[in-house]
Amino acid sequence: MAHFSNEEKSDMLCCYIESHKNCFDAERQYLLKYPERRQPNRSIFKRLLKNLREYGAFQQTVSHRVRTNNPEQTLNVLLAVQEDDTVGLRSIEKEHNVPKSNAQRILHKEGYRPFKFRICHSLVPGDQQRRMVFCEWLTRMCDENREFPRNILWSDESYFSNNGIFNRHNRHYWAKENEHRVRPIRHQQRFGFNVWCGILGTRIIGPIIYEGTLNAERYFQFLNNDIEDILDNIPLAENNGIWFMQDGAPPHNARINMEYLTERFQNKVIATNGPIRWPARSPDINPLDFFFWGYLNDEVYWKTFENVEQLRAEVQAAIARITPAMLENVMNEIVYRCYVCLENEGGLFEHTIK
Repeated sequence: MAHFSNEEKSDMLCCYIESHKNCFDAERQYLLKYPERRQPNRSIFKRLLKNLREYGAFQQTVSHRVRTNNPEQTLNVLLAVQEDDTVGLRSIEKEHNVPKSNAQRILHKEGYRPFKFRICHSLVPGDQQRRMVFCEWLTRMCDENREFPRNILWSDESYFSNNGIFNRHNRHYWAKENEHRVRPIRHQQRFGFNVWCGILGTRIIGPIIYEGTLNAERYFQFLNNDIEDILDNIPLAENNGIWFMQDGAPPHNARINMEYLTERFQNKVIATNGPIRWPARSPDINPLDFFFWGYLNDEVYWKTFENVEQLRAEVQAAIARITPAMLENVMNEIVYRCYVCLENEGGLFEHTIK
């Protein structure tokens, strides 16, 4: 009855009473009196009077609907959440015979809100102590020289393909009507490549794009040729102060590569078995992981690609859009994350960062 005005409803009620509460007569009388109006169904006349008597209004409103507290329902819902804070409304409805709408209203009234899980890496025994050792070392070096993180060449590899992850929550299109567009994924024709990249202060080192699996020999060629050629363009004074960081991927730890890094950077190597030990399973303090690859995924995977050349061009274009100001913020973020890691005694902490 929401599409009838109060004046129309009042006239309907008058016709209903004048017709001695006969719906058929009221319908005919209303038609004769108001032929220019939209005509109601005969059942509306009876409902108008019923609502007026029970609710004091022509129509039952939200405030008069089921709003009474049921102590038993409230207790069952709260107990269900306390026993398992991941329980769903459907499970509550099934196990405790509480309608989903009621359960949701009870939880909302009690201050509960649904929150999404945040996916993070896992740690194994011993990881926390090693993470604390590294973060203590880095923060101590920063106390001596606040620019120290900018002297570290942070490095990592990642794989890009035409089957990359498409985040539908962060991508949309503007239109006056829903065009029901689709974004194909899981292509039968698959192509992709690996990317090595580094961050040195406000510079991007690389990218080095290669196909196939990274092995010790290929990584040695990167270090001895590609990366060395890039570093040759950096002023000598700055070049001599570079620290090299790599994670614990097997090719990184090969003897030939560790010997090269030790000879090239002396004791300024951050690695699994280096003079400064990089803590395993610590993407939350590696800027390539907590910033760079995520940024590229968002920039690259919002479109589809017909061939590997298009994908490669888009990856390179996305890297080129990273500004020195963005990397300056990343350098500050590294130090901040190390302090937060120490506050959490080497444990997981990204869920605490706002």
